[in-house]
Amino acid sequence: VGVSTGKFTEADNDYLGDGANDVWCDGNFIYLANGSKGLHSYSVDGTGIFEYKHYADPTPGDAKGVWGDGTYLYLANGIYGLSSYSINIDGNFELKNTHDPDNISAYDVWGDGNFIYLAKGSGGLHSYSVNPSTGVLTLIDSVTSSGGEAREVWGDGEYIYCANGTKGLERYSVDAAGKLTFIDSHDPG
Repeated sequence: VGVSTGKFTEADNDYLGDGANDVWCDGNFIYLANGSKGLHSYSVDGTGIFEYKHYADPTPGDAKGVWGDGTYLYLANGIYGLSSYSINIDGNFELKNTHDPDNISAYDVWGDGNFIYLAKGSGGLHSYSVNPSTGVLTLIDSVTSSGGEAREVWGDGEYIYCANGTKGLERYSVDAAGKLTFIDSHDPG
């Protein structure tokens, strides 16, 4: 009987060049935000081998962050903002909408079931609604609490948290309309 050592054993890889920035899985497919090489989907067989499914070129763009809500896949697309894609049963996606209010780099995307949140660099944290029938994105609010660079976003059901590259961890509340309110921050620097 072997003893687990906690070490990883590589089963497969698919290096496409550029920078693999983020990954997300919906239980059926794995999605890769791969910089200027775009958005990719894969399936994985029982032995861990990738099967390449589809590619979406966000040209021009820079695929930084990816997240899905079960209906749409969302891409933080560098200086081209936020994009929504539909996904079919084969892992192929189709661009539904792109929203870019300010040509500031988008780094990460996350949603809470009500709204989609975008970490938009020096543009701060943005909240969006999405039309459930069309995938069209509507900007609701954007906040920049103390300058810096909004790089990552996540929530726990009570607050929305933003990793600000130069200002530390920020905490926000969101109301029923999707409006964001800065609460506090901590910079361990």
